[in-house]
Amino acid sequence: MRHPSLLWSLLLLVCFPGPVLAAGPDRVVPLDRIIAFVDEEILTLHDLDQALLTNRTVGRALASGNATTPEALRKAALSALIDEKLVLGEARRLRLSAAPADIDKHLARTQRQNGWDEAALRLNVERLGFSMEEYRKILGNEQVKARVVSIRVGSRVHVSDADVARVLARDHGGGTEQDEVRARIIVRRIPTGATAEDLAEVRRFASWIRTQVDAAPDLFDDLARKYSEHDPTRIHGGDLGYFTRGTFADEVLDKAAFTLPVASVSEVLETRLGFQLVQVTDRRKVPIDDIDGLKESIFEALHIERRTQLYREWLEELRESAWVDIRL
Repeated sequence: MRHPSLLWSLLLLVCFPGPVLAAGPDRVVPLDRIIAFVDEEILTLHDLDQALLTNRTVGRALASGNATTPEALRKAALSALIDEKLVLGEARRLRLSAAPADIDKHLARTQRQNGWDEAALRLNVERLGFSMEEYRKILGNEQVKARVVSIRVGSRVHVSDADVARVLARDHGGGTEQDEVRARIIVRRIPTGATAEDLAEVRRFASWIRTQVDAAPDLFDDLARKYSEHDPTRIHGGDLGYFTRGTFADEVLDKAAFTLPVASVSEVLETRLGFQLVQVTDRRKVPIDDIDGLKESIFEALHIERRTQLYREWLEELRESAWVDIRL
C-alpha cells in the first residue's frame, strides 16, 4: 500500500484542516473541506457536489445498484470519484496524457453530429455546468482513462469460439432459434443539475408508479403515456416492440426483459437513463436468419461482460495498493 509523504500530509492538515470558511456580515458560511485522500491527491466536498450537480458520477453511482437514498448516492458518487483518481494516477505512472488535437477532434465531431456551430457548442457545455476549459479537461481525462483501461485490462480479455458456442447452445437452440421479447417501459429521467435529494425524489416517484402498476397491471400502457419521460415509446404506451438480446445495448433492460415471466413487471431499475420499469408482454421463438451476425453479437457481449468484470477486479487491486482515507 502506498502512503503519501509525512511532510505532504502535515502540510495539508495545517493548510486545509477542515471546512474553509467565508465570513459575511451576519454569519460564517462553510465553503469546502477535504472528504478523501487518494495517495497524494485530495477530493473536496466541492468536487463531490460539482460532480453530482453536473451528473458526472450519477450513472456510475446508479450502476452500483446501492444508491437508493441521497446519502447512499453521495457515497456511491464519492466511490466513483476515487476510482477516477486511481485510474488517472495509473495514467501518470504510464506517462499517458491527452493530446489537445484529439480533444479538438472530439469536439468537432460533437458539433457535426448535432449541427452546432461554436457558439451552440459552448452554450450546451455551459448548460451542463462547465466552462469550455473544464469540459476539455474532462474529455482529456476520459480519453486517458480509456487508454489506461485498454492497456491494463483490454489485453487480459479473452473470448473463445467455445465460449460463443456455449451461449448458442444455452440461449439460441444451438444456433437454430432465439428468443424475442416484447416489452413496455416507463422511464423517469435524471434532470441535469439534479441534487442527491432530487434523485431520491425521482426514485420515490418511480416507486409510486410501481404501486399504481401493482393496483392495475393492465393499465401499464396508460401509466406510460401519462408518466414516462422516454418520448419515443411514451406515445405508444411504452411499447418497445419485439427485440432480441443485445438490441438496446442495455444489460439491465436485457436481464429484466429476458428473465421476467410474461405479464409481469420489474421492480424499479436503476439505469443510466434514470429509473425504469419494464413490463414483459410477450415472448416467442424465432428462426435465426443471420448466424454469423448472431455469433458476432454474442462475442461482443461476452467481451464487454468480461472486460467489465476484469475492470472491477483491477480497480480493487488499485484500491488495495493505494492509500485511500475517506472522511465524508
